[in-house]
Amino acid sequence: MMAFLMVFFRHLSIEDLISVGERQNEILTRSIGNPIWSRFGPYLSSVNEVESGSDLARSNTLEIAKNLAVQLKDLPVLRVDILNLKGDIVFSTTPGKIFKNISADIDFIEALSGRVNSRLVPLNGDDEWHPSTEGQKILSSYLPLYDDQRRVAGVFQIFTDITILFDDIEHHVIHVFLALIAALGLLYVVLYQVVRRADQTIKKQHFELKSSETELRESEKRIRALVDSAADGIVTFDQSNVIKSYNAAAKGIFGLLDTDVIGRNVSVLIDHGSDQKFQNELKLVSEQYEPGDTSHTFEIQGLKKDGSGVPLEVALSVSRYEGVTFFAAIMRDISERKKLDQLKNEFISTVSHELRTPLTSIAGSLGLIASGALGKLPKKANEMVEIAYRNSSRLDELINDILDIDKLESGMMVFNFQSLDISELVRNAVTNNQGYAARHGAKFVLADLMPGVIVRGDEKRLTQVVANLLSNAAKFSPDSTEVSITVTSHGGLARVSVSDLGATVPEEFRENIFEKFSQVDSSDRRQTGGSGLGLSIAKSIVEKHGGSINLNADAAGGNTFFFNLPMA
Repeated sequence: MMAFLMVFFRHLSIEDLISVGERQNEILTRSIGNPIWSRFGPYLSSVNEVESGSDLARSNTLEIAKNLAVQLKDLPVLRVDILNLKGDIVFSTTPGKIFKNISADIDFIEALSGRVNSRLVPLNGDDEWHPSTEGQKILSSYLPLYDDQRRVAGVFQIFTDITILFDDIEHHVIHVFLALIAALGLLYVVLYQVVRRADQTIKKQHFELKSSETELRESEKRIRALVDSAADGIVTFDQSNVIKSYNAAAKGIFGLLDTDVIGRNVSVLIDHGSDQKFQNELKLVSEQYEPGDTSHTFEIQGLKKDGSGVPLEVALSVSRYEGVTFFAAIMRDISERKKLDQLKNEFISTVSHELRTPLTSIAGSLGLIASGALGKLPKKANEMVEIAYRNSSRLDELINDILDIDKLESGMMVFNFQSLDISELVRNAVTNNQGYAARHGAKFVLADLMPGVIVRGDEKRLTQVVANLLSNAAKFSPDSTEVSITVTSHGGLARVSVSDLGATVPEEFRENIFEKFSQVDSSDRRQTGGSGLGLSIAKSIVEKHGGSINLNADAAGGNTFFFNLPMA
């Protein structure tokens, strides 16, 4: 009788424990298994997709494993398998189990019909457990996974270690029956408390898991809402160029849906002619930029769904997490900006050309009158004619500068490259501009002209650069001061420097001094004249020669403008 009661109560206790374990695993399935299936179901439904060994397959498997490792931390779960409808194990925390088929297992078959089945797994069965599991009581539960329409889409199999609870029951059953058979009520209380504690623990764990899951979902919703509300297209992709996310603004730019681009190479958004440039910029960011650095901005041609191109300004940044590199590309459609630039350039070009013909005629006529070729004028009249002639000349220079800018920006300026002695070119430019310096009370001095410094360049355009630096130095130099000109070479570069003793260019203005229409202040413009285009033109010409131009300002007074060119 005692043995019968012991067996009977032991059986009831084990059934209760299995029921408790089953409830725990049902909770884990709802809070962990179904969200995983909801996210990775398309990937997990096919064993071929898992077997592919692609970067996407490895990435998804790694992400599922990480997700489970976080969610199951501190829980007595030994192994988790995810099975598709065919009975293939498409994911397992024990990698050796992947691709095994258990379609004939009765518990699996019943799980496909929506039932939950649990049983103790024998250690000498098909499952080859690690030696460390010897003597443990392992509960295997088969639980259905559901899709959004509440249809069974797969099976979540969980192996739980219930050794502690099992041993606890064994301990209480043996001692109670050995001490006093009449204490059946006490045994019930003890067993009840054990089950209750287990149930409370599960409820607590479920609450914590649910809270974490809710917080994670809310966080994802907030981030998604923020990204989708952005005015610019935002596309993220991994180091294999596989697109991971694609916001609403990007859909508006390209006309492509999430399903058209997620999981595909980012090149689907790039016009073929810009693909190499995009790859070069991507390589630059990957090798030279760190997370947190300012994004790298450039322009490329995008590709819309209908096959037409769209000009894009791209701000590219990089992030790294646990050795995995990701990129974020903020893309802005600049079609309207390009149209406006084209209209502006066409307008400037048209106006400049239309002004040049009458202006040339006016300047020629005023020149003849001022020279006295048409007869001597009264003094007052002659002064007015000279003023008009000088101003027409300044207007002609402005038009020439505007036309040069237009040619440079449109790529229409022609360069005739040849081998040049840069020292000889500078010497000739200084000679031709000495009269200009004299009119402004300055004097050009050739301080150091290194002989034999040969560069490849356009003589006319480089002379224009030198003349611009000389004229600026003369205009802004104090009366009766010298402007020093040097030609030196270092590290395969030829350097031409023009130094004056004028007022130091303010530090806050130095970054903008080579931009169009830039002058230190309006009073300088009125006093010295000029369009504010000369330095911008000089910069563009030097860069077309593969060189650079810059400024060194002396705090004690004076400025040195210089440009470097590769030596031939």
